Amino acid sequence: MEIKSANTTNLLAISAHQDDIEIMAMDGILRAYGSKKYAFYAAVVGDGANCLKAGKYSEVSDKEMIEARNQEQLRASQIGEYSKLYFLKHAHSEIEQEENESIIKELQKLILEVKPEIVYTHNIFDKNPHHVKITQLVIDAINGLNIDDRPRLLYGCEIFRSLDWLPDKYKITFDLSDNKELQQRLVNVYDTRVEQSRNYTKAVMGRKLANAAFVSSNCATDEDKMYWYGINLTPVIQKNISLNEYCIKILNDFNRELLTNIK
Repeated sequence: MEIKSANTTNLLAISAHQDDIEIMAMDGILRAYGSKKYAFYAAVVGDGANCLKAGKYSEVSDKEMIEARNQEQLRASQIGEYSKLYFLKHAHSEIEQEENESIIKELQKLILEVKPEIVYTHNIFDKNPHHVKITQLVIDAINGLNIDDRPRLLYGCEIFRSLDWLPDKYKITFDLSDNKELQQRLVNVYDTRVEQSRNYTKAVMGRKLANAAFVSSNCATDEDKMYWYGINLTPVIQKNISLNEYCIKILNDFNRELLTNIK
């Protein structure tokens, strides 16, 4: 993997599963790809054993599935020229536990090692409970660090729930219009997912196009634009507001925005 200079700005993606990073954190991947300014690091918390097994993978053992998923993730990191890839290898049963102090400490060690300016993780409103749990663990880990050791920005990125509904003041819009071929190659790596009859490549590229096309009802949009959305979670790690309070504030603001046009 490419070695960046000490002057680079480090970007870190923390995901629940192998295959999440190339969907949710493409902004970081593209920033760092071929760049001397940015370095992209990725960490997968889950071991991959709980993946849906289908097609030619339907009869494989958990151990074999873990190996297959890890090899796919490793291949993606090579194609995307990540500076380093971390496998934390936690079983879903560990992640689901109410007390996760060991995972939190591991995440803290990771953040202190990478020293990221930006952390990308899952959308707190994601439909997948493991995605939400990882976001909570990432926030707990960051908030347990000294303020000077915390990343400057924390983004929760859409996968299993779009964020087009977010009020604009909470929404981060990632312009992913460049290097579409690389984006497709990275998502195409995951053969284990193809065997589930899920064409994520078309779905992901389609959502990016749709986000750009529907970004506004009263302005023209370049048909080649592609957007991905994130929720700005930075206030939860930089200001004195809990995750629960912040989520309630977002939903209340959305309700007010929604009801304004209803007479």
